[in-house]
Amino acid sequence: MKIEEILNSKKGKLILSGISILILFYVIVISVAPIRKLNELKRQVYADTVFYAQNSALLHYQQLFELNKTKALKEAELIIAQKDTFALVVNLNDSTVSLMLKGVKIHSAKIYQYKKDRFFNGINPLVYAKLFSKPMRTQSEFSSIVKEPIIIKKAPKDTIEAITNAYMPDTLIQNPAYLNLEIEHGFKLYLIQNEFNTPEEKAIERQMQQDIRKRKIADVFGNFIHWKHGSYTPNLVLYIRADELRSAYRAIPADVLVVLTY
Repeated sequence: MKIEEILNSKKGKLILSGISILILFYVIVISVAPIRKLNELKRQVYADTVFYAQNSALLHYQQLFELNKTKALKEAELIIAQKDTFALVVNLNDSTVSLMLKGVKIHSAKIYQYKKDRFFNGINPLVYAKLFSKPMRTQSEFSSIVKEPIIIKKAPKDTIEAITNAYMPDTLIQNPAYLNLEIEHGFKLYLIQNEFNTPEEKAIERQMQQDIRKRKIADVFGNFIHWKHGSYTPNLVLYIRADELRSAYRAIPADVLVVLTY
């Protein structure tokens, strides 16, 4: 039987109808998922009636909202200053990612390029004020970078031993630099080197793209199975220098705090 005859048959029409329904459902799931996520965060924030009453003016005055973004960043940094741990501060406004310890900026690296999920542009001003005025804790991480443990060495006995130690070759494996962090509120932060020259570096870029696709596919399947309680993972990709990323990753703990402002 020819393909045209199969498609024109009753069975073929039923199959086409089923495929069309699945495609339509897929499009709806993809379109609705970020809106549901935004509304979920909005409901959580609006449930805090005291916070809503104190900050509702942000919904009506854009200039006030812009000022509040600066306030939210300072409040998050103040919390960091009170904790004895490292934090990553991602500032898209000045294209920097900074490493901070007890509120002191240890180092700052340039963000050469970034890709921000459109979800972040849709965040309600009150939700922004609530979420981003506090550092977010890392839930899980993956990295291609070798994390060298701290090595304690004895002081050299003489000048010859000191020179020998100073010129010992660096045996640390310098893999292509890639790090992804899953942080609070279901956000994903990807940090990757900004240049891809060798086959190994190009492979790590492909891995990042694959990781993002896998996450999106997982969200789609989750929405198909639990369509009443769907999931969506907003992501942010930062491109920085490989050596900057390696240094930062080797300094931070597994549950590093993350501050985001944009």
